[in-house]
Amino acid sequence: MLRSTAAPARTTARGPSVSRFANLPFFYGWVILAIAVVATVATTPGQTHGVTIFNPFFTEHLKLTKTQLSGAYMVATLLAGFTMPWLGSWMDKRGIRVMMTLVVCGLSGTCLLASYVSDFTSLLVVFFLFRMLGQGALSLLASNAVGMWFDTRLGTANGILSVLSTLITSQVLLAMNQLVLDAGWRMTYRIIAICIAASLLPLLAFLFRNRPEDIGRYPDGRAGPLNSTANSQQQHHQVQQSYDFGRVLRTRCYWILIATHVAWSLIGTALIFHIHGLFAARDLAATTANQTLTQLFIAAAAIQLISGILADRVPLHLLLATSSGGMLVATGLLLSADPSLLSTGYLVFGMSQAITGVVSGTIFIRYFGRNHIGKIRGSVFSAMVAGSALGPFVMGFLYEQLGSFTPSLWLFAVSFLVVTILTMLATPPKPDQAIAS
Repeated sequence: MLRSTAAPARTTARGPSVSRFANLPFFYGWVILAIAVVATVATTPGQTHGVTIFNPFFTEHLKLTKTQLSGAYMVATLLAGFTMPWLGSWMDKRGIRVMMTLVVCGLSGTCLLASYVSDFTSLLVVFFLFRMLGQGALSLLASNAVGMWFDTRLGTANGILSVLSTLITSQVLLAMNQLVLDAGWRMTYRIIAICIAASLLPLLAFLFRNRPEDIGRYPDGRAGPLNSTANSQQQHHQVQQSYDFGRVLRTRCYWILIATHVAWSLIGTALIFHIHGLFAARDLAATTANQTLTQLFIAAAAIQLISGILADRVPLHLLLATSSGGMLVATGLLLSADPSLLSTGYLVFGMSQAITGVVSGTIFIRYFGRNHIGKIRGSVFSAMVAGSALGPFVMGFLYEQLGSFTPSLWLFAVSFLVVTILTMLATPPKPDQAIAS
């Protein structure tokens, strides 16, 4: 079913805070964007790069083998993936503010719980909560929050979100590493719990608002609907298409986007998880792999803002095809027999992933509207989380069976070739009925 999401103009304020936010000399969406950056950084404990810091301590103090540790992580991630559509649906019903408050409390509590893990079972529970609340729910909510406030400038806003969160996260990871050395891993988790709650809960309580309509404004800071003389692009954004989930499932582009995001998540996680093994197989030191990871963050940050600006000007399916093609090229470089091209391959892959990340935060709202975006993107996140769980396992299994990373890299290259071709067909869905403004 297709509906209009253009909100009626509001002529009365609902309270002092609404009036204050509406009359600020700048668009309040930039405040929401800043809160989304903080929320995205706060997902770090639930992301693979955040969990990896503590893995050596889990294996040492809990007397776990690497197989037990990776098995717990995979099972927890798969289970967490099944919760994403449900969490997204609740976001649509209850609003981002309520859901983000609950998720932040849950993630902070999970960090506290992680400081008390004592066996395999408790670690499995902690991994599940981290992946559900950190990697999944909070990432989804932060991205959707930006999508509620921006329309014609959504790509640029997502580019800014990606750049700032990437740069800040890289520094947070350094601080976490140092804190583990200075205070121990259990105390580090307790400090992280306090930091997450203290940084986000006041912002959500006093500053966060779900939609610009809540303060009498429209996306991008418009005071009301555009007039009838607006150009065709403006008219498209003025009365935004909004598909319910059943209608979305019947569109071709949705399934192509699912395939693209699963490939991106599965292969990207596998390559990061096994980066030290790949470098060791080419007789390169672990320090070189670590330096490459740092350079990957920098390369990704450099391309994200440019990608965001392009997302507001270039057809999104073409931008997505470009990023998929870049990942194909990167995989080819990783297959090269020249060890010097290994770092280059990872840098190209990082830049391509950065483009995909920005497009991902933009394309679903542009294609399907805002009304059911929680459930729609929740289903996508569910597939991505499952892919991120399976990727490292598939790559590791093929290596153990065949004694080389080459077969899995060829499999990844073929996958990206197929995805690149498919994304060329991921054009916006056509309305099946007219929309009245």
